[in-house]
Amino acid sequence: MMKHKFTATTLSVLLGFCLVVLSLPKAVAAKSGDDEPVIRLRANPGIAPLGKLYSLGAISINGKPTSGEQFIWGGELLQAFSQSANVRVEAVAELTLKRGAMVRLATSNTYQNESSRGVLVASLLTGDLNIRLEDGVSAYIQAGASIITASNGAAFKVTTREGRATAEASRGTVEIAQTTQPRFTVKPIGMGATNSVVARSTRQLQVQVTDENDKPVPDIPIIFALGATGSGTLGSGSSAGTTLTVRTDAQGMARAQFNAGDAGTSTDISATVEGTRYSWTGTFSAVKAAAGFWNPLTTTLVVAGAAVGVGLGVYYGTRDNNNDPIRQSGNPDVRP
Repeated sequence: MMKHKFTATTLSVLLGFCLVVLSLPKAVAAKSGDDEPVIRLRANPGIAPLGKLYSLGAISINGKPTSGEQFIWGGELLQAFSQSANVRVEAVAELTLKRGAMVRLATSNTYQNESSRGVLVASLLTGDLNIRLEDGVSAYIQAGASIITASNGAAFKVTTREGRATAEASRGTVEIAQTTQPRFTVKPIGMGATNSVVARSTRQLQVQVTDENDKPVPDIPIIFALGATGSGTLGSGSSAGTTLTVRTDAQGMARAQFNAGDAGTSTDISATVEGTRYSWTGTFSAVKAAAGFWNPLTTTLVVAGAAVGVGLGVYYGTRDNNNDPIRQSGNPDVRP
């Protein structure tokens, strides 16, 4: 299989009226020779969906729970919940997202000797992803701090756990290389490893991202996500869903609203620096509010301890989880 050196990669997707850009890091395997072309992904106008997603169980697209057959346009955050989901990318690949997997997908083309070949491009955040490429199609997969490349027509499995990836081929060949990434620390603010919230209440989740010098890191995407068995939602109003992508502010802070489920339910919630293995995960259990009583002087219901564990504050979000239809701004292609 021919090796390529991949530089910083940009996938552009039009989400409603908001342009969302996903950047993949630079792969820094052994230094390549001058005969290896530099390949970049560029967005070109596209007029058709990337493919279709099929699921009999719960799955979310950009945090919106859905099931059955759905179009995908490329770049959406896909998350499988109760069971596996299948994705058919036309003339490119068949994929299976195992329960709990989260991934973004796109397609590209390589141009060589005046001919083009298809390339599946994916960013696997967590979980297991089975891929069966069509003949003549190769793959470029980002998984945590690893870059995985697959030969034309390969069939293989990629697994990511806590940002660490493995790959195994049942057909063709796959190669895995480690990338050089900045080191981040994701620190919870006002939260611990286990937390209690009043059932059906809201709490503001807040994390701060710092670099290896303990300095705040501004303007990087953070994905808040419910676990595969989670209850409740992230976000507010009609935009609430199972995932929420926000960017850090000047102090490196990222915030998301969590809406707790019924009493007795619990969920894991992760906050991950997208495209890296750096994250924080906490467990949130919904409990009944303490018994209340009426104050006869003010006729106001006072609930003892009801505010304990309930975060208050302004909700900060992005357009990643709105109800606007997703339209692809361009299928990226690869040119030397």
